[in-house]
Amino acid sequence: MDKNELEEIINRLYEECKAAAKEEEVPVSACLLLPSGEKIYTHNHCIKEKNPFLHAEILALEEGFKKTGSLYLKGATLFVTLEPCLRCRGAILKAGISHLYYRSKDEERGALSYYHIFVDNVLSLSHIQEARFSSLLSSFFQSKRKTGAEYDKINRSDEQK
Repeated sequence: MDKNELEEIINRLYEECKAAAKEEEVPVSACLLLPSGEKIYTHNHCIKEKNPFLHAEILALEEGFKKTGSLYLKGATLFVTLEPCLRCRGAILKAGISHLYYRSKDEERGALSYYHIFVDNVLSLSHIQEARFSSLLSSFFQSKRKTGAEYDKINRSDEQK
């Protein structure tokens, strides 16, 4: 992959994050680069669908399985704008993804930063256009706090029962 293709992916991931934020979703996006060169872009759909499992990574993997007709995605590369959670990291391992690039660490729920899960072939892109993604996430959560949005209740609904 050359620098231009990487920049194209990063720019498109940013656009996906903005689309997610407009839909009131946490602005996290993913790009699955298949061995054929085809790119699949997704973003979170947890809030809209009221399903905490619909992270960008999971949606990208599911679409990859459909496109390839395969049970595994060997040779594929996944780009994510936020470090995967433990569940997503498990799905990425099970899918056989060859390379995982993530932009921002998730110190609260990240499989690597918080749970310290050892992973082979993980490459961090945290130095690429960091300010854009960080400010988008920060702005999203600041606006939710200011408006008193029920976002926190949606994420913690299982704890309230």
